[in-house]
Amino acid sequence: YREYEPAVTQFLKYLRVTEDMEKPTDVPYYDTWINDYHFIILGNTVYEPGVRATIGTEQYDWLEEKLGEAKDDRPIFLFMHQGMKNTVSGTAESEQWWGINDDAKLRELLKEYPNVFFFTGHTHSDMNSANSMYGGGKDAAIFNTGSVGDLWTPSTDTSFEGSQGL
Repeated sequence: YREYEPAVTQFLKYLRVTEDMEKPTDVPYYDTWINDYHFIILGNTVYEPGVRATIGTEQYDWLEEKLGEAKDDRPIFLFMHQGMKNTVSGTAESEQWWGINDDAKLRELLKEYPNVFFFTGHTHSDMNSANSMYGGGKDAAIFNTGSVGDLWTPSTDTSFEGSQGL
């Protein structure tokens, strides 16, 4: 694994910034509006060794504010590399790839926004696996976005080469 600070610096250097973004590239999360649809990108803000991500208090507060900007019931598109435990394929606690530390706070917040479509990756789970979508209806809908390489089928614990993505 690469060092955290240099990786974040490189990510921020190549992050595409638009003029309407409220935050400059000083943090690995931001939002933008495209044709009156809200796109929100979350990022890990606390380095801890391993494969998990932490959403800090400042980012949670920011996210709550951004979700509250909804103009109506239009979809809000939310993205994060890591997913929440026991949601989409590859995030079962037994599989160890769920990714977000202390995701209870995020779950609670998203209950208020059934119009959120949350796209996550990290697991490399094959998009043809069971549970590529979770929730929807009264809750936010969560989607596994696949992987650009080294796919995995959780039910058979089989890895294979390939590239998939939403």
